[in-house]
Amino acid sequence: MSKLSTLLKDARNDSGLTQEQLAKKAGNGLTANDVSRAERALDVPTDAQLKAIAKGTGVTQKSLLDAAKTARPKSASTAAKTTASARKTTAAKKTASAAKKTTAAAKTSTAAKKDEYTLTATEKKLIDAYRSASSENRKLALDLLQGKDVDQSDASGIGAILQNGLSSGLGGVLETLISGLGK
Repeated sequence: MSKLSTLLKDARNDSGLTQEQLAKKAGNGLTANDVSRAERALDVPTDAQLKAIAKGTGVTQKSLLDAAKTARPKSASTAAKTTASARKTTAAKKTASAAKKTTAAAKTSTAAKKDEYTLTATEKKLIDAYRSASSENRKLALDLLQGKDVDQSDASGIGAILQNGLSSGLGGVLETLISGLGK
């Protein structure tokens, strides 16, 4: 343990505070996790955080700041910069991950648009006719379009489809389809 970590832990214990209570009392963005890491000599709080800890625990700021000088690498703010850098890296990774998800969603949306069909006017008329037909006539129409043999008894149904189709302007469409199936 470093001198700073020992001073921090002793100051907190002498004040009767938990790590969480000290973090709240000190403020300055200090968390209970930051206090824990400092007490285990894994991290060094910033000078502003050390001053706030000193006020919260009743120890002198000078004692904490002097101990921090020996605990920090040659550059006085390297530890703080390293911690800040690690946080920024984590945030950047999360942002990149979110961007990848957004891009993937956009690609999926584009792919879905490519799979959509563009219908001709005739195809739209067929769909409308199919939707307005009875279930029996729908089955008959599907059988015809799929080239299945249709019973003689169904001929009257086909005639009804053609008759209804003629009155709605679809007769020519169905006749063309039926004649195409017979070839």
